[in-house]
Amino acid sequence: MLRQVPTPPADGLLGAVLAGPVDVDPVEFMAGARAADCTRVALGSELALLDSAFEASPHDTTAASAVAGLERPAPDEDIAARVATLRHGATATTSIDPESYPLLARLLETGDDSDPVEWVVVNAAPIAADRALRVAVDEFRSWCRDVGEGLRVPLDLPFSGTGDFQVRPTGILRGTRGLSIESTARLPRVESAPRTTRSATWQGFARVTDDRGMRYLMTDFESRPTGGGVAVNQKFWPVPAEGAARLTLEVDGYEVTELRGGGDGDPAVTFSLTPAHMVIGIELPGLADA
Repeated sequence: MLRQVPTPPADGLLGAVLAGPVDVDPVEFMAGARAADCTRVALGSELALLDSAFEASPHDTTAASAVAGLERPAPDEDIAARVATLRHGATATTSIDPESYPLLARLLETGDDSDPVEWVVVNAAPIAADRALRVAVDEFRSWCRDVGEGLRVPLDLPFSGTGDFQVRPTGILRGTRGLSIESTARLPRVESAPRTTRSATWQGFARVTDDRGMRYLMTDFESRPTGGGVAVNQKFWPVPAEGAARLTLEVDGYEVTELRGGGDGDPAVTFSLTPAHMVIGIELPGLADA
């Protein structure tokens, strides 16, 4: 069992999900336990998206189409006031994209002046919960993509693996929010064929765990080609707990990308994993080192 860890300030929704029952769908759980909170987050997200469309509408035909026939709400007003403005400016022929704005579209269809949060809680709580959790996850990823301040510790390790595919961690940063692990991989040369281009790449470590039972979530990934391989920088959440001393890095293999010309059609791109399992252990920099 993985240890529980603190969560970032993502409207408290992810924390509620983690504290909830593990055998219940999180959207279903939040639609019941935190319906009003989810509705406020979801409606706020849709209203912000709509305001961006209003902002872009003078020079963007797609945005102009999205807000056609609508009156722009004041962005500093509360949710009820902004929905009331949309309802006031709407006519019988006014429509709004239900895929981009599922809650606002339903609220405009009601044709009444009911409180928007209360109406969604009663009539569309699962839709609100789904969107709110997506917003919370996006906020979470943005929050923990920055691992915070710390000291980068270079690693002087040999390459692991055999043959043409080898991996070596080159540096680690233990920050105030998470970890950054740098590595490099040697990749095999992949032969292409007529009208087909093949190339090998590596997407970094598939799993990172520590000796205290923590499994780390990758929040960001960067790579750049090197001579005969690729250099990778992966960021992970959360920050290691005090007492964690060693990391285990697991490799599943490398990817081969295949681009095939399609004659008169669009090119076809496929990805395939070439298995090559590796387990690499590294010492985790202590708190004093970071």
